[in-house]
Amino acid sequence: MKQSNPDASPIAVNEPLPVPATPGGYFSAMIVVCAAALVMAATIPGRTQGLALITNRLLSDFPQLTDDQFSWINFWATIIGGLFCVPCGWLLDRVAPKYIVLATMGTLALVTIGMSTATDARTLGIYITLTRGLGQSMLSVVSITLMAKWFRKDSSVAMGSYAVVMTMLMVVGFGLLQGKVVTAGWRPMWASLGWALLMMTPIAALFSWPVTAGRQAADAAAVPSGSASLRKALGTSCFWVFSLSISLFGLVSSGVSLYQVKIFDSIGLDEKVFHVCQLIGLGIGLLSNFITGWLARKTSLSFLLGLAMAVFAASLITLPLLRTPGQAYTQAVVHAFSGGAIVVLFYMIWVHSFGPKYVGEIQGAVQWMTVIASAFGPPVITEGRDLLGSYQAIIWLLSALAGALALAAFVTHVPVAKRGDWSVLDPMPTKGYGLSQEAN
Repeated sequence: MKQSNPDASPIAVNEPLPVPATPGGYFSAMIVVCAAALVMAATIPGRTQGLALITNRLLSDFPQLTDDQFSWINFWATIIGGLFCVPCGWLLDRVAPKYIVLATMGTLALVTIGMSTATDARTLGIYITLTRGLGQSMLSVVSITLMAKWFRKDSSVAMGSYAVVMTMLMVVGFGLLQGKVVTAGWRPMWASLGWALLMMTPIAALFSWPVTAGRQAADAAAVPSGSASLRKALGTSCFWVFSLSISLFGLVSSGVSLYQVKIFDSIGLDEKVFHVCQLIGLGIGLLSNFITGWLARKTSLSFLLGLAMAVFAASLITLPLLRTPGQAYTQAVVHAFSGGAIVVLFYMIWVHSFGPKYVGEIQGAVQWMTVIASAFGPPVITEGRDLLGSYQAIIWLLSALAGALALAAFVTHVPVAKRGDWSVLDPMPTKGYGLSQEAN
């Protein structure tokens, strides 16, 4: 009887053997990075930043809606839309991403076109909810999961490149939309956005997990060593520290950024300073994406998260203390650098720690948390200001939470899937889904 080697790396029963980090070659890898970035850029209609482009002009078309009523419509649309994350993650572990991209992005395009024709508040609320669910929730999960399932090993450079390409596409998209809304109004601009998404949908679907001569169809479901299920991931401190960190960052980003002009006004800084800070943040964020991706190849991800959250906490402490434009620009550099690092680490950690087999479900759950947190951002800032008496008090409270998460990150154990940390798990039962990941 053949004896097993006790020193060999453990491989789970019935788990496929490891596959190359860049199956199909670097050209295919580049295509996947661009496709995933394009899918994320397509979330613009469902994001707060996208809706903010048309809010004032939209409200002028709906005089029956007050600012507060529209805020609550947006709040509940975000909450309900966040529920779309969970089934999306489940599907991504069972259905090839190209089919999900085709269905989700195409439907989002049609919803965006339909929203441009809305004439009553109820219909508008339904359309906003669908853009949140299909865009901010589902397409975000699809984009991140596509990267995680393709790049199995040494994904730091790929994830950093993805963050950069995605940011550049967002910048171009927002720039074009800003010009269109001023010259044509919100309805023609929103309709044009929908038609543009509809035309890009087949391209994004075609390049989501392309089949190449160097890559077999079965590679799409291949898993290195072992993978953790969502239930197992929920039982680790790594999952909660990283998910709570990105959720807090999302809460602060949606809340503070929405009211940052008012925060600056309360400390004597004008709106021009705010716009310069936004531009500074963009450039520094891109630089941080590259540097964090490079450092992640050499340093523990939990250590990097601890540093990023500590710097993030420091940037929040200084925000209410700013008095001059120079101080504001310095704070913008620090804040953007920490934010860029947190975002890249969020993209990288899930497949690194829990493996790619169940990563759709895991990232669906995390995305749901971040969406819910971002929904609570604006009310947390405004209610906290009213309850505690100033913006400074609530911002410092959020800074304390960021500091606590930084400490937790420094002491958190990070599992490594390719090391075999999850190889003792039973594989997920397979079922005969007609659009499986092996069906190319």
